[in-house]
Amino acid sequence: ISFSLNSYDGQVVATPDTLLCNAQYLQLGANNFSPPPPMAMNCDTTATTCSGNSRTAYVGGKDSVAIGNTPFNGASDDQRAQYLFRTSELRTSGLNAGSIRSLQLNVAQLASTQPYKNLTIKVGCTPLADIGSTFLTGPQIVYTNPSYPVVAGWNTFNLTTPYNWDGVSNLIVEICYDNTFPNASDAVVQSVTPFVSVLRRFGQGLSGCAITTQGTASAATNLRPKIRFSICEPPAGIPSYVWSPGLLLSDSTIHQPLAYINDNRTYHVVTFDKFGCAHRDSMTVTLSERTVSISPKDTTICVGNEVILNATGGINYNWIAADPATLSCISCPSTVATPLQTSTYSVVINDQHDCADTLNATVNVNPLPPVRIMPRDTVMKYNTYLQLLASGAQFYSWSPASYLTDPNIVNPLANLTVPVTFILSGIDENGCRNTDSIHVGVDYTDAVFVPSAFSPNGDGKNDIFKVGSISFQKVQEFRIFNRWGQEIFSTTDPKKGWDGTFNGQPQEMGVYNYIIRLAYPDGKMETYKGSVTLIR
Repeated sequence: ISFSLNSYDGQVVATPDTLLCNAQYLQLGANNFSPPPPMAMNCDTTATTCSGNSRTAYVGGKDSVAIGNTPFNGASDDQRAQYLFRTSELRTSGLNAGSIRSLQLNVAQLASTQPYKNLTIKVGCTPLADIGSTFLTGPQIVYTNPSYPVVAGWNTFNLTTPYNWDGVSNLIVEICYDNTFPNASDAVVQSVTPFVSVLRRFGQGLSGCAITTQGTASAATNLRPKIRFSICEPPAGIPSYVWSPGLLLSDSTIHQPLAYINDNRTYHVVTFDKFGCAHRDSMTVTLSERTVSISPKDTTICVGNEVILNATGGINYNWIAADPATLSCISCPSTVATPLQTSTYSVVINDQHDCADTLNATVNVNPLPPVRIMPRDTVMKYNTYLQLLASGAQFYSWSPASYLTDPNIVNPLANLTVPVTFILSGIDENGCRNTDSIHVGVDYTDAVFVPSAFSPNGDGKNDIFKVGSISFQKVQEFRIFNRWGQEIFSTTDPKKGWDGTFNGQPQEMGVYNYIIRLAYPDGKMETYKGSVTLIR
């Protein structure tokens, strides 16, 4: 007979033939329709999705019925037993790596209907080919039942926690329980193994799964129960690929390698399915040319300013930015960029063949100077001076200028009679401008001193009774009364006071009452009432 081998069978379809404008990188890829190899498994209880394909195998040698080494040794209150199954046995029975979902034991002779308390099943992997004299601590709990009634025939244990078997390691199955009373042992279908496969200890009043060296050890260490394992195949794994030629490929063994195309080239890809059969396809890349440009390629602006970016040489344009909101248009040949920080903008330019190239432009953004006024918002006394101080820039301009000694220096003095908000504009060495402001309120209050006595004796000391410390206040009323309530002095002149006379006649020593009302620039009024002693 004659036959031909064709691995270009459509099970793998490579990226379609491609036309490029310039030497550039191209993402290759292949759609794989062949059945992939199964996913690799680890020995653990990690939740694994079932592929839907399950296989059950009856593992063991020639059938025999015995109560020796039975998992259901009702003659003792408590028991712990570990059974070793070699990988070769599992493989010979038709099992591959997968998720163990259930176990079955065949009870040939049911001796008692009493349930087994706290029945626990554990499964684990081991590199040991023979079981030792101590229990292995690696197996994990996959099934528990507080009260399990053994039945005649097949006893099925659907694992509450499936166990993943890697298909390589030997398996340990552990069964233990805590009975409250002894009863008859149930005979289970078993077989003799050519290796040490059983470790079992039992006794009364022990602690089942916690047994380590307590109780009585099993004498027969190679008479092992036969078990049905039900294993679900794992989901499909990741196929392997080989691309050729491998020249200028990022990785010739992955699904989607990155290729640098600088010449016409045909690529071939091959992958293998779950049966080890090869499937192939190929693709051709044809290289063409185009001329594109972007300007400016590198420029500098201040935060808050904008720059126009121009691209040429194509039909369609697509601008790309980390923050697209900083571009006025993303599909125009020209766009206005307003970045808040140094940014790189890319433009993808397509020609009539839909060939594309990507160009970059960097816009360097200088920060605004940290212009700051000291002090911050404050209040100053009426018609006094406040020292202002600017920082963060090289050149300054203050406004409004009418309240300042010099609006173009770093430290002008401000003189205020009304509240004012000053605006400071500062420019740094890069020509970037920033502003700050300060609101200065005016305190129209001032301490006023009214003497409690005066001596108009002509010695030049305390000869006049008047309000002291008056600066910007206006005297609305200043009157003095004698002890009979007669007004003997009155004025609104803040510079004048009472000299101790009335109608040109010196008044006698004693106490005189006064009333003083002062007006402030903000409209506030203050009234002072009291008495002053005239001393001669």
